[in-house]
Amino acid sequence: MKIYSVVLFFLLLVVAIDSFPKSGRFRQAKKEFLSRHRSESEIERVCEKVAKYKEKVSARLRQRESKHKWEHKSRQEETNFDNGIGNITTREAPNHCNINRGAGIEECALECDIIPNEQQIDALHAIFDAEKEELTDLRQKRGAAYRNQNFPKFWPKSPICIPYYFDASITATTKSLIRLSLQYWQNHICLCFTENSVASANKIRFFKGSGCWSYIGNNAASGWTSQDLSIGAGCEHIGIITHEVGHALGFFHEQSRYDRDSYVSLNLNNIDPNNLHNFNKETTATNNNYGVQYDYGSVMHYSEAGFAINSNITVIRALESPYQRTMGSRATTNWQFFDVTVGQDNLNILDTFTSCWWWIQAPTGYKVQIQLVGVGYVSSDGCFFGFSEIKLGNFERTGFRVCTGADVSGSPIYTSATNLAMIGVYTRYYYQRIQLNYRYVA
Repeated sequence: MKIYSVVLFFLLLVVAIDSFPKSGRFRQAKKEFLSRHRSESEIERVCEKVAKYKEKVSARLRQRESKHKWEHKSRQEETNFDNGIGNITTREAPNHCNINRGAGIEECALECDIIPNEQQIDALHAIFDAEKEELTDLRQKRGAAYRNQNFPKFWPKSPICIPYYFDASITATTKSLIRLSLQYWQNHICLCFTENSVASANKIRFFKGSGCWSYIGNNAASGWTSQDLSIGAGCEHIGIITHEVGHALGFFHEQSRYDRDSYVSLNLNNIDPNNLHNFNKETTATNNNYGVQYDYGSVMHYSEAGFAINSNITVIRALESPYQRTMGSRATTNWQFFDVTVGQDNLNILDTFTSCWWWIQAPTGYKVQIQLVGVGYVSSDGCFFGFSEIKLGNFERTGFRVCTGADVSGSPIYTSATNLAMIGVYTRYYYQRIQLNYRYVA
């Protein structure tokens, strides 16, 4: 009996000791949330509601997987995830979900890094409970009132710019990355940003908090004069920062779109059960895509092996197979082919350039190597009608441009100064195309 007592005491002691760091981190996280919530009790309610919502989502995903598992086997293309096809060779980049788990943030976060306010998590519960499992077209139950009231809360469009400022905890290096991330969004959507503005009802406050996280959309209606976006230790990467800014703008994760099943297939059997809730599918009550097509290369997309039990087997399968390696934008040590075209199918000369940007990120300590293969369809002296721009370092200045066959003659190879390279394609006449190989090297 004494032996059992000693063993029991030891087990309790281990549990108690193990809980100290976690509870301490969680208390620190709650202090950060307290600056934007009315009380600690409200934070506790939000966290409890988030936990219950995750349980609901996980249960529904397990039920749907068992109901529709045959779909994977019946596809014409290969979708047997256990046969090694599509094995992942990439070394994973810093994982913001792991960072948030260690920081104690994940307990109150949706899909790892989205912090909802109480009205939003209440709306999600209400929408979830109103849905019927047999509905395959969730557009039949739009729940527009919930979406209009809580998802998303829009920021003003340009020329009215979104104000933001830096907390004293943000270093000069991180400020540069944040500005670069804001420039990315400014180049791709009709929004602009202005730094250190005080004449606004709501501003984005960048600070070095616990982990990498953001609120979803504009929360000015909550009475906040600013809303936090945390770039904590380990989050100081342009991909992570740009991702979190996307949440602040009102974007969910790309693979959470209500129409995702038309573009990707999930192997739920290879997802860590504790992370199953991260693959929730939104409804039209919470997600409006505004006619924008699903983007495999979105900065808001999970990588193909995200949350995998076995990282050598894909979790997310692109139904358009050429895009399989596009998800997550990770480089590998093997050459990978990149082929993109920007423009329109007419011969009108535009007054301004149409452009798109991509980045390739290698693991920390490695560099990106790019081999130019081809350009098209319009070649012009001085890159007058269009060009591709490659940035290998100092991302605040213009990169080198290629626009003629001579620029890629001999398939030249370039290496980045850091673990990041950026590729932009511009055109104002017909189409502009760039073909290249890329990989990471020591």
